[in-house]
Amino acid sequence: MTETKLEFMGEKLADFYHPIAHIVEQCQWFMDCPDAQRGMMGGFMTAVLNNDFTGAVCNADDENIKHLRTIAIFLYSKGNCVKKKFNSLIK
Repeated sequence: MTETKLEFMGEKLADFYHPIAHIVEQCQWFMDCPDAQRGMMGGFMTAVLNNDFTGAVCNADDENIKHLRTIAIFLYSKGNCVKKKFNSLIK
């Protein structure tokens, strides 16, 4: 059985990102949602997108805490559009 290729914004992502597929899918949903609001991302992702390291660590579940580096790499290299949309919304 082969794994489904992970995509974000129409781009196929490397297998490196498979451990954070749930984060990639959440970011894709956020980008696709025309009525998106800041609170829709949850406490962990809100902290991540606010560059709040302490908040991210305190809100991370067991899986996310293990993959903070991969999440940061994804947002830096692929997810700048998520950060821009998130920061453009009214606080």
